[in-house]
Amino acid sequence: LSIFYPYIGTDLYETTRAQGLIPASGLEPSRERRRAILDLPDFPRWRVRFEYIFFWYRAYKGIWSLPMIVAYMARAFIAPHARLDAAYRYVRNHSALLARFRKKYAFRDASDIVRL
Repeated sequence: LSIFYPYIGTDLYETTRAQGLIPASGLEPSRERRRAILDLPDFPRWRVRFEYIFFWYRAYKGIWSLPMIVAYMARAFIAPHARLDAAYRYVRNHSALLARFRKKYAFRDASDIVRL
């Protein structure tokens, strides 16, 4: 899952620039596809961020367990913040508690993802 990012040199970048949708401060490539760049009148940045975080709940409620959904939502919330993201990755890689959580709620095969 990612958020639209208008890469320089693409047609979409030229279109958004021509329409004045890119902020005056320019693009922030360090957190590309994790932080909203465009602030549209009908779909402002805060709404993009909200939908980015709540995607996991809306898409997987009733399919995944609630703890798993909350974990993915927390990850989406943390992802745009470089320092929080780095701390999360450190804890994720060095925590026995999180390792047990991931093992308990990990997918075993494709049938665990979607049961039709």
